[in-house]
Amino acid sequence: MTGYEADADSLRGAATGLDRVAGDVAAAANGLDTGSGDLGPAGVDVQLRRLTEQWTKRLRTVHDDLAAAAEGVRSAHEQYTRIDDDAARELREIQRWQ
Repeated sequence: MTGYEADADSLRGAATGLDRVAGDVAAAANGLDTGSGDLGPAGVDVQLRRLTEQWTKRLRTVHDDLAAAAEGVRSAHEQYTRIDDDAARELREIQRWQ
């Protein structure tokens, strides 16, 4: 044994937190993607649109990265839980035969 112990509940909580932050980032990206309207002097709205397009793209990338991280943590949670359940089942089987 390595002495390492995974806390499955913490992994599940971390995945949920990452999902929540990913959702907030997606909402921010969608908020920027609504257009700027008429902002006065010629060119201002064009420049603002370029800026918001850049930030929208960046935020969507961050969202995708957070969603992927959440899925990875969720997968780790499922694997640790399955391994723990299998080990407990095997130990019960061994105890039954003793």
